Amino acid sequence: MTRPLPPQSSAEGTIGVEEEFLVVDAVTRGPVPGADLVLPAAARLGAAVTGELTPMQVELTTPVCTTLAEIGGALARGRLALARAAAPHGWRIAASGTPALTSAGPPPLRETPRYQALADRFGSLVDEQGTCGLHIHVGVPDRDEAIRACGHLRQWLACLLAISANSPFHAGRDTRYASWRAVVASRWPTIGPPPVMDGLEGYHQAVGRLRHHGVAEGEQDVYWWARPSATYPTVEIRIADTQPTVADTLLVAALARAAVLEALDAVRRRVCPPCLEDAEVNAMIWRAARDGMAHPRTGDDPASAVAVRVEQLVRRLRPRLEQMGDLATVIRLRRRMCSLGTGADRQRAAVRQHGDLHAAVDAVIFPVTVQ
Repeated sequence: MTRPLPPQSSAEGTIGVEEEFLVVDAVTRGPVPGADLVLPAAARLGAAVTGELTPMQVELTTPVCTTLAEIGGALARGRLALARAAAPHGWRIAASGTPALTSAGPPPLRETPRYQALADRFGSLVDEQGTCGLHIHVGVPDRDEAIRACGHLRQWLACLLAISANSPFHAGRDTRYASWRAVVASRWPTIGPPPVMDGLEGYHQAVGRLRHHGVAEGEQDVYWWARPSATYPTVEIRIADTQPTVADTLLVAALARAAVLEALDAVRRRVCPPCLEDAEVNAMIWRAARDGMAHPRTGDDPASAVAVRVEQLVRRLRPRLEQMGDLATVIRLRRRMCSLGTGADRQRAAVRQHGDLHAAVDAVIFPVTVQ
């Protein structure tokens, strides 16, 4: 449910990031409805922030940037501002795709006409939507090309989810998934892999079918895992969980940008998107949500296939990463992830070490001081 980036994102290959986070109590580690107090205080400290579906969530946005260094600086400053804005109230900011600990009953919604309309239309589907994602906008000036590029991105969505999986716990239990957020979100009729569309006409037809069935009123209600922005000239990749650290976000953002540029090149060379049925793409995404970046094992284990495909993604995108000056950073951050694991791996490791779910929250809480 994000807001588009500013219109200066029109230059090809520019990048902007939106990160969603949870406001949690420092003692209980459960979410608290503190957004309306945290947001204005963080804004006074210079962060570009806004509210989300529930008052337990906050969203941080970057300016439109050209380099990973710019993105990293904006995110570091914004995260620190959020942490400092929450601290005087006895709260912390946690970067997890789902809340590990929750109170009984569904979270309240922010009192806006848009969110109330979603609740009226989708009922209990809204009850578990207090989840937090990472959304990456990549500048694509030509809207027709942006639409066609989304068809080429279908093959890599599972890889981006596997790398970013960071929601293993929800409501006091281990879900047995690396990204429970992706599973929860997939229940919505307007969320999933984008269809292969024949430019603007095909896009309008696809959105028109969703409107016909009453699940969307317009483009702004279509939340495909990769989509052309309804307002600005970007391709937005929405499949990633929010990330525990800025370094994790930069890895996902660099790969997402390179994937979009690779897709654009294929569009311009008139290469057809890979022939993948929706059922296969969804199966790949489910496997990534289930296992994340599982270490390769012997035999034909599907979990090892996910890890192999991630390695293939990095190799495939190497020319684009070099083009944008991101290759050295991606290699370094990829090694870091191989050592530390994904956010889901780190949350589970914290619970194994300390014995309770409070440790999972502690593993993804922002520091209040500069490290």
